[in-house]
Amino acid sequence: MDKIGQGAKNLKKERDEWRKRGEYAKADSLRGKIEKLGFRVVDRGRESSLVKIEEELSR
Repeated sequence: MDKIGQGAKNLKKERDEWRKRGEYAKADSLRGKIEKLGFRVVDRGRESSLVKIEEELSR
């Protein structure tokens, strides 16, 4: 994974921690930063994953 992808992955991890603590406003602010890096966060219950925005558009 390149530097941008690794940065998005680290932000997702931090976002997941904020969500576990119930700090949803802080978690949402990280979502915006992740999207600026070209990724979208997909929440699936207790788990979340990253999807490159380009890949999402080609579906």
